[in-house]
Amino acid sequence: MSFLREQARNLIPQAVDNHIWSVVAHRTTPRKAALDRVSEFVAYNQIEGDYLEFGCCGAHTFRYAFDAMRARKLKQHLYGFDSFEGLPKSDGVDVHPNFPEGTFTQSQEDFERVLQNHGINPSTYTLIKGFYREVLTQDLKRKLPLKKAAVIYIDCDLYESTREALYFVVDYLQTGTVICFDDYFCYNGDPDRGESLAKKEFLAEHTRVSMRPYFTYGWHGKAFICKLQEP
Repeated sequence: MSFLREQARNLIPQAVDNHIWSVVAHRTTPRKAALDRVSEFVAYNQIEGDYLEFGCCGAHTFRYAFDAMRARKLKQHLYGFDSFEGLPKSDGVDVHPNFPEGTFTQSQEDFERVLQNHGINPSTYTLIKGFYREVLTQDLKRKLPLKKAAVIYIDCDLYESTREALYFVVDYLQTGTVICFDDYFCYNGDPDRGESLAKKEFLAEHTRVSMRPYFTYGWHGKAFICKLQEP
């Protein structure tokens, strides 16, 4: 397949690449395909740093990320940030019929059991339990050995939670960091709600950071590549 792909690239590069990406996305889950694509980008460009996931219920994307990174011999440590008590109570722009308080509840013990059954050694990941407004602090930054982020997966659903996640990771961003917003097109695709609004406000307040659109996945997600301007 790689030979045919290379030959076709010489004829119609963009069309072939888009077609192959579409086939891969339809044969696997959109999230798995997205993380496979991101890991290729990280490996090819030799981007240093770790994997950070905000909103981990089910451990699906956490496992996809682990598999994708290890398949390319990347040595990222995986960080998972979750309340393990479901979504917090929402109001205002965050109100959504599918996001009531307590949705996506999974205990940390059950989460770790899923990882163990998948063959993921506890030494390869760190879990931070708690609601973001309480745990994403400067004190936590001082305690974590985290230096740079290669990939950030934001599956927070809500504007407030996404905002808190973005403000926490700002010091770990570098040119080449990929941020995947899993719920980018929720809230009827309204750019003034949810993850989209949080991203827009974050960029307005952090002018050194820009995010180049990379690709969309499923009906819901969108990935961006960060660029940092010199201070």
